[in-house]
Amino acid sequence: MTAKKPLLQHKPYFTVAVEARDARFDVRVNGVRVAFGPDGSPAKEEVPVNHWLRPGSNTLELLLYPWPDHEPPAAGATTSDTSCRVSLRGRPLDGEEPTRTILDLGFAVTLPRTSAAGLSTPPAALNDDLLPVSAAEAQASSGTVSESPIDGVENGLRIARDFDLPLPFPVWRFFGGDALPALSEMSDAEFDATSDALYRAIAKIREALDQGALDDVMTHLDERSSELDQAFFRTPGTTRSQLRKSLAEALADDRRKPKQVGPMQAQLEVSPNGLLARLVGASSRQPILAFEYEDGRGTESYDLQFRRADGRWIVTR
Repeated sequence: MTAKKPLLQHKPYFTVAVEARDARFDVRVNGVRVAFGPDGSPAKEEVPVNHWLRPGSNTLELLLYPWPDHEPPAAGATTSDTSCRVSLRGRPLDGEEPTRTILDLGFAVTLPRTSAAGLSTPPAALNDDLLPVSAAEAQASSGTVSESPIDGVENGLRIARDFDLPLPFPVWRFFGGDALPALSEMSDAEFDATSDALYRAIAKIREALDQGALDDVMTHLDERSSELDQAFFRTPGTTRSQLRKSLAEALADDRRKPKQVGPMQAQLEVSPNGLLARLVGASSRQPILAFEYEDGRGTESYDLQFRRADGRWIVTR
């Protein structure tokens, strides 16, 4: 009988799970937002994160924001019932083994606490099955919890911890892209130039779509398709094929029309790590590359995130 491969050696699938109550939260992996709860509504979600991880050192962050119009019961809280737990989990992509929690970050006002460790798991040395072992046997690890204020946010709280994973995929190209300043640090001229350049990059994709030149569209999306195939252990070409089929169906459907968004209706967004940028509708906050149903049933959008390298904008996610 063939021995079972350890999890980290056999198509590991990683997710971040969030459970929150009365919390205004922002969850980030390596400086990329993966979950967001701006209004304090109860939240329970789990999202894949393979495409945001890198071999070696990684960081998971939980940012908590108080309501701006009243005194919070504690830094990071909105009410006396605020709680939020964020978990990094792993399991084999195609196996029946149970999901394992690698680490937790947590916060709750109701806990007596002197640090964010109240709901967080302790540091751990892990083997390549993500099970606790001695430090001498460790293949992976989760670090200590740190907490700090959020710059520019009164009574905001940042809770973070590093973790180390030997992953079977490469360092994604966006990690080596040009760093962009935060929107608050851009001059008006820089903001306009970045927005215009990104709009022109999307316009080239839209033009190819309008002409039905799907092969040209897919060429613009090559890096995105290739890296998502690698991140989720798909046969090369799978993501490209699926996306091409989706776009072809949208173009052939008389009930759907490309959504028209002019440059003045688009809003620039930059990821917290400064390595990714995208354009969304200024009012809808939805991706501007989209098809609308003429009967008003909804919109089918394609979220494209770009990296900048040597002045070129490249679709990377």
